[in-house]
Amino acid sequence: MRELVAKRYAKALVEALGEDRLASTLEWLKGSESAFGTEAFQEMLASPQISKTLKGQVVLDVLGDGEAKLLNFIKVLADKNRLELIPDVCKELEKSIAATRNEYVAVLTTQEAFDDKTLKAIEETLAKKLQAKLVLSQKREEFEGVKLVVEDLGVEVSFSRERFINDLKNHILKAF
Repeated sequence: MRELVAKRYAKALVEALGEDRLASTLEWLKGSESAFGTEAFQEMLASPQISKTLKGQVVLDVLGDGEAKLLNFIKVLADKNRLELIPDVCKELEKSIAATRNEYVAVLTTQEAFDDKTLKAIEETLAKKLQAKLVLSQKREEFEGVKLVVEDLGVEVSFSRERFINDLKNHILKAF
């Protein structure tokens, strides 16, 4: 739910400021990352005893000077009691910037580590196929198979040993 709401705020911010100013906006908002990482700051934002206005002012003090539209954005978040969404809005802005640049993150999940040469070959082949710039990272899990996900493009390719065996069994049983 948070992600959906953050996506709407990020979209509104993009529409209000324009895509050419996203990077500077993101940098400004990320100025609050260290504060959002502290438990005391999170408790302050969640506290019903502190007014929305004061919470908004504290966040603005953490962020520092910004242009009027950004200051109003923070005030709207404070008024709607959604200041805790700022890190999520940052993630959505990062995705928007990446989409503008046609850059995406691909995650390869395997049980064993692949060497750099193999990872680079997979990255280049997939990037060519998707006509996008990709950054491939590998995640190791107890998973008998291979799974490749480019979440922002809605691409997921997987091959699991268990599914292969089940499909093979079904095929053999249907043959008789």
